[in-house]
This record gives sequence, C-alpha cells and structure tokens, in this order.
Amino acid sequence: MGPKATEVIEPVPMTDIRKAIKESLPGLITSIKGDERNVILTLARMWVTASTGEIRSKDLQLNGQYLNYLMSMPFYLTKQERLI
Repeated sequence: MGPKATEVIEPVPMTDIRKAIKESLPGLITSIKGDERNVILTLARMWVTASTGEIRSKDLQLNGQYLNYLMSMPFYLTKQERLI
C-alpha cells in the first residue's frame, strides 16, 4: 500500500486551513438548498477543525461524535431554548 501520507506530505499550516475554511463558506452557504444534510455536516466539520485544530474523518461525524461535540459547545441551544 505504500508509506503513510504523513511520511511523504508536509503538514498544512493551520492558518492555511482556517483561510480555506473562511473562503469556502460563502459558496457552501449558497449551495445549501437541496443539500442541507451534507452542507450542515460540512459546516460542523469546519467548525470543529477551526475551533480545535483537529481534522477528523467523516466517519466520526456520521457516528454522532461531532453531534456530541457540538452539543457540548456553549453556542449550542438547549432543547428548551430551541422550542422558544
């Protein structure tokens, strides 16, 4: 299978990653209609990467770990607040 990617590719600086996230947001937001699920999941991954510096796989996102992380963040509304 060859060497691991980390053995042959230099790490991308977090400043470059955050810049790419920021620059891709407008296009992502405008493309939400009809693709809401994927856009929301992408936004969640972007938020986690921008706030923690960690790049996580889609598998973690889909099995609920991202949701658990997002629910623990202070910006996430409680169930009662969402109902208001």
